Amino acid sequence: MADNFSVFVVEDDEFYSEVLEYHLSMNPDITVTKFTNAQDFLKNLDKNPGAITLDYSLPDMSGEEVLRR
Repeated sequence: MADNFSVFVVEDDEFYSEVLEYHLSMNPDITVTKFTNAQDFLKNLDKNPGAITLDYSLPDMSGEEVLRR
């Protein structure tokens, strides 16, 4: 059995992150991990997700700053 495709959702809007998680999880081969701030996301980046959805405006830094790091 192959590993699931990992998607990180970096979003501080709880409703929107739930919507993204719901739709992505409709595919049983996708595993979704949610983060509400940039620091937690960056600490877990070593887990090498297959894709990332990134909010432009997070509480601790902008999405643009996250991309630079």
